[in-house]
Amino acid sequence: FGLVALSESAERFTYWSGRPFVRIPGLYWRSFDLSRGGFIDASDGDNPQGDWSPDGRSIAYQKNGSVYVFDIVSGSSRRLTEGHDPTWSQSGDRISFRAPDGQAALITSQGKRVDWPVGTYHAVSPIRWSPDGKYVVFSVERPLAIPLITAYYDLLVCRVSDGKAVSVRGLGAGSPDLLGFYWIVDYRHFC
Repeated sequence: FGLVALSESAERFTYWSGRPFVRIPGLYWRSFDLSRGGFIDASDGDNPQGDWSPDGRSIAYQKNGSVYVFDIVSGSSRRLTEGHDPTWSQSGDRISFRAPDGQAALITSQGKRVDWPVGTYHAVSPIRWSPDGKYVVFSVERPLAIPLITAYYDLLVCRVSDGKAVSVRGLGAGSPDLLGFYWIVDYRHFC
C-alpha cells in the first residue's frame, strides 16, 4: 500500500495496493470517508505517480512510461502521451510531465502538445505547480567539474510565462525527489 495523490477539494485520494491486500495490484481511488472508490488501472507498483485535477474528477497518472487520465464518472482511462510524473495545472486544462528525454513538457488535458518556455529545462523530478499557476518547481541535475559517483541537484523555481528560473538551493548528493516540497499560502514562499 502506498499513497500516490490527494485532492483536498474533492476529498479523495489515490493509492497503490498490491497482493495480498487486493486481487489486482494497481492504482485505486477512495473518498476520504471511504464510502466511495474504485479501481483505476493495473500496475506493478514501480514508482506510481499521479495527480488529481483541480475539480477532483480526473487523475493523471503514469504507467509503463506513458501518461494516462482516468475519469471518475466514466470509470475509464485514456492514454495521452509518453512520459512520467504528470501534474495538473491549477486551471485544469494542462498537464506538465517529464518527457522520455527528461524535458519539462506540457500537454492539454486532451493530450495535445503545448510549447512553453519551461520546456528548455530537463527535469529529474515531478514538476509541481504553484497554487496560482504562475510558477513551477522541479529539480535539475547540476553539472559538476569533477565527476563523482552521485549526482548533485538544484531546485529550480520557474516562471511559466517566460521560463525565467531561480536556483533555490543545491540539494547535494542523493535523491532529486520533491516529496517534501510545499507552497505556502501567499505562493511566494515554500518549505
